[in-house]
Amino acid sequence: MVRAGVVDANGNAKYTGLHPYRHFYASWLINRKADGGLELPIKTVQQRLGHSSIVMTSDTTPMAICSRAPMTVVKWQMRGAD
Repeated sequence: MVRAGVVDANGNAKYTGLHPYRHFYASWLINRKADGGLELPIKTVQQRLGHSSIVMTSDTTPMAICSRAPMTVVKWQMRGAD
């Protein structure tokens, strides 16, 4: 949990209050449907979170975006094969 950035070295939660739910919501929007997410486009996620840019969204939710990367690459490669 420390390495993941969820808690500090003393075991205290990094985020308190409602902030962790915001991260959960962002991850849920981005994650693949096969993984229980909604698999929305990053632009839609940016708008729902109220971020000023896609860069802000991608910088604050990198793990969720990375979980979609392999599928994105496969889809792109399949399109190139046509």
